[in-house]
Amino acid sequence: MGTVQASFDGDSTFSKVSTLHGPESALGKTDRYRCESAPSFATREFETCRDPLLSLRTSLGWYGLLSIFAGSIGILAMIGFLSFLWFGHGSTPEGANAYPLWRRLALSNWMTRTITLSSLVLRFIISIQSIVCTSMLAALILEKHIVRKSQVAHLSVMRAFNNGPFGVLQLLLSWRNRMPLFTLEGFLLLLLTLVTFGLQPTSTILLIDIYDFTIEGNSETTTVPSLIQTNPEALDFLPSYQLDQAAIYAVFGEVASNSTADPDTLGFSDTKVKQRGLLPLLGTENRTSVRKYNGNTMIFNSRVVCAPPNIDATYQIDYTPRGSIFGTMVGSVDYGTSLEHAGASSTAPTAPSGSTIVDFNCGIPSGTVSKSLETSFCFVGGIGWTYPSKVSIETQVPLWNMSQPPGAANQSMYLVFSANLDEQEWSTVTTGHAFANGSIDGEWQSFEVMADRFIKISLCFAAYNFERSLVEMSALGMPKEPQLLMDLVTDEAHNTSEVQQYIGVSEPPETAAQRGILHMNVLSPSIPPITDIESTTATLFYLNQILTWQLTKSRTPNQTFLTCWTCAAGGTSIHPSYSTLFQDIIIASNRSANVIQSLISTLAFTIYYDTVPSFTQAEEVNLAITQVVQAPGECHQGCTGYISIMTLLGVHLLCVTLTTLLHRRHIKYSRYGNLWHTISQVASKELKENFDQANQADDKTIMSKLKIQGKDDLVKLGKIRGGHKVEIKKL
Repeated sequence: MGTVQASFDGDSTFSKVSTLHGPESALGKTDRYRCESAPSFATREFETCRDPLLSLRTSLGWYGLLSIFAGSIGILAMIGFLSFLWFGHGSTPEGANAYPLWRRLALSNWMTRTITLSSLVLRFIISIQSIVCTSMLAALILEKHIVRKSQVAHLSVMRAFNNGPFGVLQLLLSWRNRMPLFTLEGFLLLLLTLVTFGLQPTSTILLIDIYDFTIEGNSETTTVPSLIQTNPEALDFLPSYQLDQAAIYAVFGEVASNSTADPDTLGFSDTKVKQRGLLPLLGTENRTSVRKYNGNTMIFNSRVVCAPPNIDATYQIDYTPRGSIFGTMVGSVDYGTSLEHAGASSTAPTAPSGSTIVDFNCGIPSGTVSKSLETSFCFVGGIGWTYPSKVSIETQVPLWNMSQPPGAANQSMYLVFSANLDEQEWSTVTTGHAFANGSIDGEWQSFEVMADRFIKISLCFAAYNFERSLVEMSALGMPKEPQLLMDLVTDEAHNTSEVQQYIGVSEPPETAAQRGILHMNVLSPSIPPITDIESTTATLFYLNQILTWQLTKSRTPNQTFLTCWTCAAGGTSIHPSYSTLFQDIIIASNRSANVIQSLISTLAFTIYYDTVPSFTQAEEVNLAITQVVQAPGECHQGCTGYISIMTLLGVHLLCVTLTTLLHRRHIKYSRYGNLWHTISQVASKELKENFDQANQADDKTIMSKLKIQGKDDLVKLGKIRGGHKVEIKKL
């Protein structure tokens, strides 16, 4: 058996001799039979190698073991769950690919409550572990280090029961000898106290990271306005003129297409068929919140082709009522020959005259600023149209079929003009001046009127119609509706780049997500109930006819539409939201097909949304919209609360781990949760006088007497050599 002999030598020095005998020395079993030196202040010999270390099961009991190990597993589980709450929305915007549980919690507004409940669970586990760790640290201090007699009773009882680390820390801070504070146990006690206090407002700290989070909602059945419920003959036709109103740049769905309107070597420019589905929802906020749509809706189909015109015409000047000078062009255009020269179909239907030659009389605007580019377009007629005096469902203009080639029946013809002559230059033009041979510039026929002054003309065929179909639309990005800001008085500082991007004519071409629109698939033509057929017919008749009526000025040939704002010309002015877009596309890309299709599409959207309030017949569709919920935001917005709590929990688990390891390595006599055991160990001869005095006195009185009488000695828990009782002995 080994013993340790220690002799007192002053206040801070000691000498010790350690002798280890027997099989323990040979085998080196220091893990089970620890030999620890008694403090240098000892005046008696302590036996420290006789008793083995207590197992964790013995020293902590089942409750203590569950608190440490099951509690740590619980904390790790809560860390994982909180991480799930913070990052379960996924990497896609608006939580589109979020985990189902995360979506359910967010959409049911349970995120804040879940975080609060999780915080309560964490605080419960941490409180229990802090109490058990405090007991272990109190035992380590009592068995490994020297303490004051006045505090030994508190410290001993705290091995069994306590209310947390702060009580032990108070004892250490109140001692004259603060050496235990500068030990590993003291450091762990201080750290455990700080972490325990830091984790008390866990819920409050975590809720710092709660933001208004925009999330894609679940697809739900929703009732939307669908059709006009009325007799077609009773329609109040043409209630307004949308070309005089601001265009509605509404979110729409589009069938994917990689086509562009760039002309080929012969000048043939083709937008190909564009299919655009409209959302039956009023208001920008409602439309931009849509992420998925599945159901019937109106689709606007359009295709525009342009080519250099084969014309025979003269140009001359004219005057506005205010005396401003502008140009006019009078002559004929052979649309059949124009298509043939451009390499397109030569089977275009003939005009009422029996040929493909159509007369026209159109205005050309003059600029108010030298060399400014001014634009206009002129409706010269419809291919294969008749012009009844009264429009009804029987006499409506036949609708274009998407399978028809360019220049086929039921298409509108327009001449697009672009000129850079101002009023002064137009005034020098000879009346009835015939065009000289022009030059081909893409889809344009360009005529030089004078040095560096040109009139460019492009012949365009516009085909369009509304139809009702079953579609599915989905957002690949965040839908948006562009705003055109401009000074309506001076036309200065306007910018249509966002609108050009939105309508799909910007260069280079962009994806649906970049444009802020929806991707669309046409599933099939709508199959309404029999009772809906009349309403469907009435609605399509109304939308198609009102659009054609406005684009052809009541289906009257030779109608000029002015797409310049500060120019002089004869014709019909349209709202700047149309004209500035038209002119800016010409300036930016020189694509006449794009400008006609953009104008027709935005006008169609505006007519549709002006008509939606008249849709008294509703229909159910599946709709997924965004919702604003309270949820942890993405960490690029800051995760201060999450990082703070995770750091504190990490430090807490480190404290628990180190404390448990120290307890397993050093504890021989302490048993957590056993009160009689802790009282028995301090009920020694050394403390008998104190117990007798404390029978009718408070702790403060006893501690004062010990200090006054000079008996507040340094003591330690252990066994005296030759004894069998664990007790407190003075050193």
